[in-house]
Amino acid sequence: MVSCVPVWAISLLVVALFGAGTATGASVTRQIPDGSRADWEATVSAAKKEGKVVVYGVPGVDVDKLFKEHFAVDFPGIKVESVPDRNAMERFVAERRAGRYIPDVYLGSASSTEFPSLRAQGIFQPLRPFLLLPEVLDESKWFEGKLWFVDKEEKYSLIYAAAVGTLIAVNTNLINPNEITSYNQLLDPRWRGKIVSNDVVRGTSGTGGGLIKFLYLHPNLGANFLKRLFGDMDVTFSRDMRQMIDWLAQGRFAIALFPAWTDTEKARRIGLPVAMVNSKRMKEGFPVVSGRRAVMVLNPAPHPNATKVFVNWLLSRAGQTGVERVLTYPSLRVDTPTKNLLPELLVPEKGTDALFVSLEKYWHLDNEIHQLLKSLKK
Repeated sequence: MVSCVPVWAISLLVVALFGAGTATGASVTRQIPDGSRADWEATVSAAKKEGKVVVYGVPGVDVDKLFKEHFAVDFPGIKVESVPDRNAMERFVAERRAGRYIPDVYLGSASSTEFPSLRAQGIFQPLRPFLLLPEVLDESKWFEGKLWFVDKEEKYSLIYAAAVGTLIAVNTNLINPNEITSYNQLLDPRWRGKIVSNDVVRGTSGTGGGLIKFLYLHPNLGANFLKRLFGDMDVTFSRDMRQMIDWLAQGRFAIALFPAWTDTEKARRIGLPVAMVNSKRMKEGFPVVSGRRAVMVLNPAPHPNATKVFVNWLLSRAGQTGVERVLTYPSLRVDTPTKNLLPELLVPEKGTDALFVSLEKYWHLDNEIHQLLKSLKK
C-alpha cells in the first residue's frame, strides 16, 4: 500500500543545504553509554571482518545513494551489497529452494499476499535481538512513543518511515483546498458527477487501498459513508493516475480521490490549478501509511554482525536523517533534524488523531471493502 511518496525536487534542496554526509560511525559510538559501548564496538569489529551486508529490496537510485553516501561514510569497512528488485521476496525464496542463502536484510513492504506464508516458513527472524543501540531502543524517540511493526506479533517487520496519507486533490479554480476540513464535504450535492477516483473497486491494494480503510474504520464515516460516496455521488473511476490529474487540472472534475501525491505536486509545480488537501486539517483525523519503508532480517542472516550494524545504523538518528535527506520520506523518529525539509502535510505528528492503516491487523478488511465497493458498482 502506497500513497504518499517523496517529491523529486527535495533531494537537491537538502544536499544544497546540508551536503551529503551524516554523523560518522564514531559519532554514533560516542552517544552510547560506557556500559554498552564495548559490546557495540566488538560488533562493529566483527562486522568489518565479515566485510559486507547483503540487502535485498525496492530498487531506486535514491536507496543506493543512501548506502553509498551515508552508511559507507559511517562504516567504511562494511560494504553494502544492494540487490534492488521489486520481486525480492520471490527471488530469495527461489534462491533458498536451491540451497543459496544470500541476503541478510530485506527492505520493503510486508505484503498480505506473501508475508504470512514466509513468516510461517521461518524465513524471517525476530528483529528486536538485533537492536543494540540505546538510542534505537529508546521508544520515546519514535512516533507515538513506540516502535512500529507491520506484523501482529510486533517481531519481524519494523517500520522506520511513514507518511500522512493524502486522500483528496482539488482543482483550485473551483475549490479552495483549505476549505475542505471534513470528508463529509465530499457528499455535498454540488460535487455529484464532479469527482474522479482511483479505481479502488478493482481491489484495495496499491494507491488508495490503505487509505480507504481509514474511511471504512472511522466511527463517523464507515461503510455508510462509502455507500453514499460511491453509490450516490456518480464518481468516475480511473486506473490512470496522471489522467486523473489532467482531468482535474482541465476542470472536468473538481475533486480527485486517492491520487498519487507526486503526480499532483508535479502538476502544481508547473502551474496547473491543482493541490492536495492537507489531511492533517481534517476533523476526522488522517491515515498514516508506510509504503515500502520496513526492514526485515532473513533467517539465517549470512553476515549477522554486519546485519546488526546495518539495522542499528538505519534506525539511528544518523541513519534516519539520511533517510529524510536522500529518500525525502518522513522518518518515524521524532528527533531527526531534517523534518522541516519535508512537505509539512506528509509528516505525522505526535498527539494527533492518526490511524496507521498499513498494519497487518487491518489486512483482513481488503476483501470486505472490495466486496462492498463492487456491489455499489453494479
